[in-house]
Amino acid sequence: MVPLKVTLKNGDVVEIVTQPSHKPSRDWLKIAKTSRALSKIRVVLREEQQEQSLALGRQLLEKELRKHSLNLNKVMKGPEFAEVLQESRCRTPEDYMRTVGYGRRRSCRCCADSFPPTSCRRRPRNPASPPSSGRW
Repeated sequence: MVPLKVTLKNGDVVEIVTQPSHKPSRDWLKIAKTSRALSKIRVVLREEQQEQSLALGRQLLEKELRKHSLNLNKVMKGPEFAEVLQESRCRTPEDYMRTVGYGRRRSCRCCADSFPPTSCRRRPRNPASPPSSGRW
């Protein structure tokens, strides 16, 4: 067994031992030489990044909508959200959530764009809790 950094010569026979739970990392791009290997690694990294941005976008939208006593699933089914999708040039709600997760679009814009101020109401603060000082 030799490390991955060993340069192969013509005629070398290689056995690659893998584990199903392992996925490529960005460091593999430095090791891979062929364009086919590089493109496959990039595809897996891109898919992983899309999954992470989708989860983050969903989380941010849910948090913002919760401030206005709204449910994300109900909002996504409404006609106002369909207008937001058209204006943002996103085909699906998942695409919109990805753009929020990537940071290309702010989650608070979704509330401002899709609902008039009268239908969006902030939850009242708990009077027993002291006001936040704006610090973490």
